[in-house]
Amino acid sequence: VLKGLQELRQKVRLALLLRISEQSFSRLRDVPFDFDPEDEEAAVEELTEAQDRYYLRALSAENVASGGGIRVRLEVGRSTLIYASDSAVHRRMVNAQASGFDAEEALHVFLRELKVRAIRDGVLPDPATNNVGTLDGEAFFDAVEALNAADGPVIINALASGDIYTEGPVVIRIVLQD
Repeated sequence: VLKGLQELRQKVRLALLLRISEQSFSRLRDVPFDFDPEDEEAAVEELTEAQDRYYLRALSAENVASGGGIRVRLEVGRSTLIYASDSAVHRRMVNAQASGFDAEEALHVFLRELKVRAIRDGVLPDPATNNVGTLDGEAFFDAVEALNAADGPVIINALASGDIYTEGPVVIRIVLQD
């Protein structure tokens, strides 16, 4: 647990550095941050005794002004299986031959619906971006091309690429079905 907590510290530092603009990066390289000692102690105790799968997230404890230190609070929770590998995460029928059909827009709507559903089903969104996962550009445009080539109504299926737990991310593959 202590090793995992140390790894989380490194991930927090990396996340902070990635969020700082290139211009500010050089003068803010060593942004101070502190874990709440009580949160840290409670997390170590809870995770050390845990028999089940848990997640540990680091969140800003308050709004942060530029140049100030960051107080980090730890969130510990039980992680449960939300979607098993290859199960349907979301499905939607679209008519690819309808007048004014825009495959790219249809896929964007589908992914927004998927996000809402995943959150409703128990996947935690990323606290910094409010996203639950990403679909790489190649997969997105492959799906757009397939939708453009469809000759009528088609069901867009998002299938879990692996087991997806409470902490996410939601990693999917798009499969079209006539």
